Amino acid sequence: MSSTEAEKRASVKYYKSRDNIMIRPDKETGAAIRAAAAEAGQSNQQYILQATLERMQGGAGLPPEDQRRVDQHIEKTGEAAPAFISRAITDTIDRDNQLFQMGLKPKTE
Repeated sequence: MSSTEAEKRASVKYYKSRDNIMIRPDKETGAAIRAAAAEAGQSNQQYILQATLERMQGGAGLPPEDQRRVDQHIEKTGEAAPAFISRAITDTIDRDNQLFQMGLKPKTE
């Protein structure tokens, strides 16, 4: 089935509005990216764009001020960022659960 002239014009217009950035990871890295994207339920493009935008926003998808605070803290402690974030989550959940047991609601802002 051939495209109509209107479809061709629409396609040209669409592609003119898009950028094209090509990456060429090694085979092992490419396979790991594909697997991670599939695990996340995203296309490779969606996965890579999301990761890139999060990094541009300051790292782990945190607002820049929060990322700055994390960076300062891990510099003082020498703790790796993922370990610190995991510990912070665990500590917050534990503290919230203690408040729930006392009949209080944790502050969420």
